[in-house]
Amino acid sequence: MKRVQFGRRILALVAAFIVSACAGPRSDLTRSDTALVDGQSGAVVASLGASVPATGITASRFLASSLDLSVKSLTDTTAQAEHLISTEQRYDQAAHNPTARLVESGARELVVRKLKPGRYAVVEARATARIGTIGYSANPKILQPLEFEVRAGTITYLGTFEVRIVPGKNLFGQGVPSRAVISLLDDEEELDMYVLRRIRPEMKGVPVLRLSRAGWSVED
Repeated sequence: MKRVQFGRRILALVAAFIVSACAGPRSDLTRSDTALVDGQSGAVVASLGASVPATGITASRFLASSLDLSVKSLTDTTAQAEHLISTEQRYDQAAHNPTARLVESGARELVVRKLKPGRYAVVEARATARIGTIGYSANPKILQPLEFEVRAGTITYLGTFEVRIVPGKNLFGQGVPSRAVISLLDDEEELDMYVLRRIRPEMKGVPVLRLSRAGWSVED
């Protein structure tokens, strides 16, 4: 397993009452009226998840987390950023989400965006965590943007982006999220492709473009 840690940041209190909002669709995966790949577009696939403490107020049964990856086109620099966004959910809520899967330390949600062919890069990451009505947010720096290619009729698989919520204490000695560390994992492709093809059977046999330290490769 390769774990590439690319960002950590102290979580800051952002609001007493936090509302999640997004300008566009969170994922094209469940949009049955939309073909994920065709002659003019490809599908970017990633799983977004969180690893949370097993006990305390920041444990998975209390804490709902979300991850937002901002993706910019390197081919069309005038285009607006696209977003890969996971649903804000607790561990028990993820169990009822068909696009999610549970792991020992938390949950993963498969996110798919249909994009035009070209070069892209993940340029910003935003992690949020919420306990009840109290919200926390972090924007870890990405020192070297993660670049990838989208090809028509092809799946581009980015891997698993995992937010690890590190607990701490506030001025009153209460347990709260204190840091967010975001890592990129590369050993969960088989599980992610299973979820993708279970929901979208037509994606079986579609070529997959992968990111690795050795570069890109295509598998038919």
